[in-house]
Order: sequence, then structure tokens, then C-alpha cells
Amino acid sequence: PPPAAGMGKAAQLEKTLLAEQELPALGKLAELGRKSSEAAEVAAAATGFLRVLTFHGRPHEWRGKEVVVKDLQKRRKWWQSNFTVFREMLRSLLERTEDFHVLAVRLVLEGLRCENKETPKVFPVEMLQALLGDLLCSPTWSPMISATLAELIGHYDDVAFFSLEILAKFLVDLNVAAQEIMVDESQITGGLQQIRAAVTNGVSEADLMERFADLVMKLPAPALRAERKSNKQLAEEAKMVRGKAYLPKLEVGPWKDAVQRLRRFQDCWLKFLQLSLPLQSVRSLLQHIPAIFPYLSQPGVLASFYIRSFDRGDLATSCMALSGLFYLLTKGNLGDPEVVSDGASEYYRKLYTLLSPEVFLLRRRARFLRLFFLSLKSDMLPAAYAAAFAKRCARVAATTLNTASVPWLTAVALTLTQRYSSVCKHMLHVSIADVKTVTEDPWTIDMQLDEASKVVGQTSLWEVTLLQSHFCPVVSRMSALFEQRPETDKRKRLQLNHDDWLDMDFGKLFDREVQAKRRRVATPALAFSVDSFDAAEELGDSIGERRSSLVSRPWHKARGAGTPRDADQFFERDRMIPI
Repeated sequence: PPPAAGMGKAAQLEKTLLAEQELPALGKLAELGRKSSEAAEVAAAATGFLRVLTFHGRPHEWRGKEVVVKDLQKRRKWWQSNFTVFREMLRSLLERTEDFHVLAVRLVLEGLRCENKETPKVFPVEMLQALLGDLLCSPTWSPMISATLAELIGHYDDVAFFSLEILAKFLVDLNVAAQEIMVDESQITGGLQQIRAAVTNGVSEADLMERFADLVMKLPAPALRAERKSNKQLAEEAKMVRGKAYLPKLEVGPWKDAVQRLRRFQDCWLKFLQLSLPLQSVRSLLQHIPAIFPYLSQPGVLASFYIRSFDRGDLATSCMALSGLFYLLTKGNLGDPEVVSDGASEYYRKLYTLLSPEVFLLRRRARFLRLFFLSLKSDMLPAAYAAAFAKRCARVAATTLNTASVPWLTAVALTLTQRYSSVCKHMLHVSIADVKTVTEDPWTIDMQLDEASKVVGQTSLWEVTLLQSHFCPVVSRMSALFEQRPETDKRKRLQLNHDDWLDMDFGKLFDREVQAKRRRVATPALAFSVDSFDAAEELGDSIGERRSSLVSRPWHKARGAGTPRDADQFFERDRMIPI
């Protein structure tokens, strides 16, 4: 907008400079913007600086005079030098409080508006790239910078389109700088120069990656969702989706196409995932990535990122990475699981190494354990690996210090032995003739999955015997179910709810056991009366004959009150012990 009355010294300087016939000196406006402590006065000085810069810097719009080559070169040089001064003003604002950080970001858009007035049909991409690089590569940084940038990018379609394109190029340059890839001097971009200058000034590549991660994860997703939509549907919706433009006179281009904006969004994310991010950024990113799955046309490209995150060595990070990898296998429409590294086998190898007593000491383990069981329940699990997983679950249950996790481990091992009874029954039901005395278990918890699946046929689930003597009643009762043979009687296969034992601590386990309702058992009779007969002759040896001749009744009731049918019912009730 034009300078308003009463804006003070900045408005007066701007009015005077706009009226000059020759190229003016803008040092006073720049000095006023640096030294002022009031945000309003700094904004007025910086905005006035931009207006004067764009007014005198474009000769084809200046006072209607004809363009002269010497005049054009002179004005271009003058514009470049003063634009450098404006960039220094922005960097000085970033050294102040967060309020001035927000002002610096908004001045970037003001610069685009002023530049577009002189060239209304062309988007000032070079100016935006230079100013964004100054913000991202400055010596100081605050979350307000990324929050304000993400807000403005999400609000205007033209700014979003070109900003995402510039960010993707910056991410490529950052990857080149981090890996120290040799680049020919003729191929060095402006973004790479800014990144190298920031590193020289003390900003490390890891800090720059954290800044880009902070910004990319705050970027709003496009209005058009690509989930379960064909290319034809996307093209039809693209004609209908129109957003708000920051530069209204801008020439119609690909920035108005919703599909093109979605592609820029995807490209920016894919370039970002190729970086070797710091561990803290990886953890935040693993929690954020599921939100962008619907906007990626090929979610399978995330597999390499999940594999790299798993190999970082941190247990919590590995659990989150494997959860995302399982989502790709089951929900990512991959078709063939082998698209992800070596396929499902590679996934289960990594899953096998994660199951250890240390996992149950993590604070947020419920989500991983739920996905762990879903992975074992999936049809992708090779049957040859089922026995090894059951053995590992039983060993961890017998050795873990977290008592509350033992019921869940026991339930998983029991489910595996019943579901894959053909490959697990040799570890539970062995004939006496096949029993061999061994001094140590050939299976160890340090083995990899392939090695463990080969030796699991030489071992047994002897850990179940220990669990049957566990002090926790629910563990001992559940361990007794291993003795059943589900392959002969499918009705004995139990449908356990494993979620009941997730996120369980010792206090919850104790309260649950105390408050459990026991099945009511009939009160035993105090005495039995026998009808008049000769016991030596009439009492047979079979239990059925004895039950038919005994009548259960309390001592205080009259004789003859009981019947043989009542006695049979009592004996059956007396034998029912709740599990």
C-alpha cells in the first residue's frame, strides 16, 4: 500500500526518494531499519526501501523514458547492490527477538509484491530463492520462522508452488554439501553457495537439516488428496480446485494446477527423505510420515528411509521404523512385498532382532507390540520362522524383569504354537523314545532368524515348564494351555485378546487378579447318607456305580431328600475348577 500519513521519518524519506530524478542513495532508510527498536518503524523503513528499489530499478516503467543500454546496465548494478543491502537488513532482523523474525518472513512476501508490480506477469523466483536461503541459512533460527513460512506457503497457491520447487532444490544442494560431493564450478547453484557460506559462518549441516525438517514437517498438505483416485479423476478435480494467489496479475501457469502442486509437494518430501538426518529429527519424522501417506502416489519409495532408520542403532527409533515398514507392506499397495529390500523375509529378520527384554522397558511400547503381533498374525510370515518366534517369545518371557509383560509374551507364544502347530508341536509333544539328554540348549537368543530357524528343530519349549510355576496366577494358568493338542481338537483353540495385556504394569496386573470374578462352586456337603443295602455286595468298583448309590445332602436335612441325579450333578460341579 502507499505510505500512510503520520508514519514518521520512514514515510518522509520514502516520499523524497521516490521524487528524485536520478538513482537515489538508500542508505538512510536502511540505517533507520537497522537501528530502530520499534517493529512498526522497522516495517515502514523496510517496505519503503523495497518500493524505492523497485520503482527506480526498472527503467522500462520509469517515468515513461526510453530504455538506454548504458542506463539499463547502470540501473541493474544499482538494483543488485541495494538488494544486497535489503538482504542484510533481513539478516539483522533475525538476530533480534521472535517478533522481528515474523516481520522478516513477511518482508520476503512484500519484496515479491513490490517486484511483481514492475513485472506483473512473471513470478520473481530468483528473489524468492535468495530470500528463502537467507532465512534458512542465517546464523540464528527460531521455530517462529518455520511456522510463519509454512503458514504463508499454505495460504497462497502461487507462493506454495514456487516455494516447494525452491525447497526441493535446496534439499538436493544440502545433500551434496553433507556428503561432500565434488561439484564442478560451473554447476554450483546459488543455494549451494548459501549453504557453504552458512557452514563457514559456524552453522553445521546437521543444524541446517534440523531447520529444513522443522519447515517441511510444518508444510500443510495440498487441498487435493490423491488417495484412491485415478489420473483422470485427478485431472477433473484439478480444473475445479482453485486457491488464492498472492500475486493476482501473475500469468496463468502450472501453479494453478492442483495436480502440479501435489507433485511439487511429493518431490519436496522425497528429496527431504534422502538426507541423513540427525537422530532427533528422524524420531519426529517417523511419527509424522503416516500423515502424508495419502498424498504420495507411490508410498513404496519410503521403504529405503525406513530401512536406514532401523539401522541407526537406537532401539526406540528401530521400533518406530519397523512399524512404518509394516504399514507399507500391508497398506501401501505394494503388490509384491519383495519391493521392500528383500521382501517380507527381510522385514521379519529385523522384527526378530527387536524382540528382547529391553523392548519392554520402553515407555511407549504398546503401539510397537500391537504391530508386532499383527505382523506374526499376517499371512506374510513364513511358516519356517513361526517356531523361532515362539521360542524367542518364551525365552524373553522367562528372562524379562518386567513381570507385567510376561502374560502378553506367553499369549503370543501360545497363539503361534496353535496357529502353526505342524511346525511347533515337536517343541511341546515329544515321544519318550525320541527324548535325548542334552547339556545345553542349542538355541540362543543372540542368533539371527535364519540361524535360529535351522536349530529350533533340535530344541523344545522347556521355558513353558518354568512359566507354569510362575508366581503370577494368570501366567501359570495360561502356560498350562500349552499341553493341549489343538490339531486334534480345534475347539480347544483359544481366541486370546492380546490387547488386554498391552501397556500393563505390575500394579494393574495385581489389581486385575484381585478383582477377577471366580466361578461360583457349589458348597460341599457336610455328610452323605447311604440307603439301606449291604455295602460289600452292592457297591461296585466303578465310579459310576458309586455315584448312583450315593446321595448328596446336607446333614441337617431329612433322610431321603436327595436323589441319584442330584448326586451326579454335585460331583460334576465339584470337579469344575476355574481357569
